[in-house]
Amino acid sequence: MFGRVFLKYGMRYDKALFGILEFIIDKLSNTIVQRLAATIPPRQSCRMNALGWKWSVDRNFSVKSAYELRRGISNDVTHKVWEVISKYRGLQRIKFFLWLLANDQLLTNTERVRRHMATTSNYGICGQTGESSDHLFRQCYMAMAIWSTLVKTEKLEDFCTRDIRNWMQINIASPGFYAREENDWDLRFGSILWLIWKNRNSRIFDPDYFEHESVLEMSRRLTLEANRVMESSLSTIQLSHCSCTMPDVWQPPPHNWCKINIDGSCDIGSGFASCGGIIRSSNGGWMFGFSKAIEICSIVEAELWGIHEGLSHAWNLGERLITVETDSLEVVRMLKKNTKRGSISTLIDCVNELINRNWNVDLKHISRNANKEVDRLAKIAATRG
Repeated sequence: MFGRVFLKYGMRYDKALFGILEFIIDKLSNTIVQRLAATIPPRQSCRMNALGWKWSVDRNFSVKSAYELRRGISNDVTHKVWEVISKYRGLQRIKFFLWLLANDQLLTNTERVRRHMATTSNYGICGQTGESSDHLFRQCYMAMAIWSTLVKTEKLEDFCTRDIRNWMQINIASPGFYAREENDWDLRFGSILWLIWKNRNSRIFDPDYFEHESVLEMSRRLTLEANRVMESSLSTIQLSHCSCTMPDVWQPPPHNWCKINIDGSCDIGSGFASCGGIIRSSNGGWMFGFSKAIEICSIVEAELWGIHEGLSHAWNLGERLITVETDSLEVVRMLKKNTKRGSISTLIDCVNELINRNWNVDLKHISRNANKEVDRLAKIAATRG
């Protein structure tokens, strides 16, 4: 395993050094080994040594990273709830609220006391000692009265006790798991959470508050509103589709040029990444295809690995007029601006080194629809490991 990690970069070691490396690798976890496998070692010829803030990806100090370090915060960026919330199809204000809830950033009374904004952490409606998100949205009698009418009876206990991030993920992504009526449950679920929070704030901070409409009734209205917004957006997209400048189908390169389409894939749960690519001629003929398992890295690194592999193969094929297409705008900007980002700086340097050889390379951003074939190649490498 460790030999493959290093030999893939064309390095050679004598037996004594290799024995030392094997001894070290036995002391590391598989996750660290697999992360190392996807990282090109730094090269002294690239740049001078410099001090860096190791708690940031780009090695630059930020107040945010220092605050998280001080509080002992570990952002679970791999949890699937973040992907689910990012694709939430409801109203934007509710989507933002869901992100705050999953991030445990709501100003409950417990949090307000911690910030010296209140003197008591009790829940102002039912008097529960220590108001938490779990109590407010699930355990309080007012919340239970709502959920008990909407959630399957046999699953109500699991609904009220599951970890809050997993609870949110399941309700948004798998509507039929808990809900009696799964139609638009993701919209209804998000609306109810937001309305419970809004209702709670009005009862505590507005002495003249009077409830004219129940949470259930308002959630139905918000669900209909969200559906109307989506229908309106869909109509707008369809009308503007003809004027879209980015083609949704593959376009051949100019005469005597070849085109490399690349894509990266990264599993959110395990972190395992892969890349794939296709090289085609100006008449659309297949010249070369590849897929590669990269081990553990980010999606940006997977895209960079795809460009690195594609350019290497094109050079070896003797092609000197190259168009490279990827659906990652971030990677295109990163390479054109020669951005440096911490542990992937060496990989960026290697890609730019290939681009700057004695040939013409044109780097372009395209839509995902025009890159579907390469996406399949990248995922094939992931399944084969």
